[in-house]
Amino acid sequence: MPLDPCLIEAVRRVLSAIEADGDASLESVAAAVNLSPRTLQRHLRAMGTSLRREYDLVRLAKAQELLSNPQYSLMEIAFLLGFAEQSTFHRAFRRWAGMSPYAFRQEIMARLVKELTSSVKAENKALTSQ
Repeated sequence: MPLDPCLIEAVRRVLSAIEADGDASLESVAAAVNLSPRTLQRHLRAMGTSLRREYDLVRLAKAQELLSNPQYSLMEIAFLLGFAEQSTFHRAFRRWAGMSPYAFRQEIMARLVKELTSSVKAENKALTSQ
């Protein structure tokens, strides 16, 4: 049976739909994509990935999205991602992204300030040149 290039996307959709305390087991994901657990595992391995890696990528994307919103504390984000403790989330995020969640948030905020500052400068320049 040829490998379906949409399989990874289907797996990611299933993993994204799982709530923080949900069941992201091989068996439950395989059932959701209509494959046996062993077949899913074999297909993912053939595509150079694993269920664990895909789950980590989904959680990283969700963490980055939440960290971009200063409304959420790091503790809330850890909880929303299914971590029992903030320190566990911190270690996982550092493994995934190569930096701490706090450093990532600071980088995002600095980028936003820079963008806002440059757009305000451009508007002021346009107004003064008129």
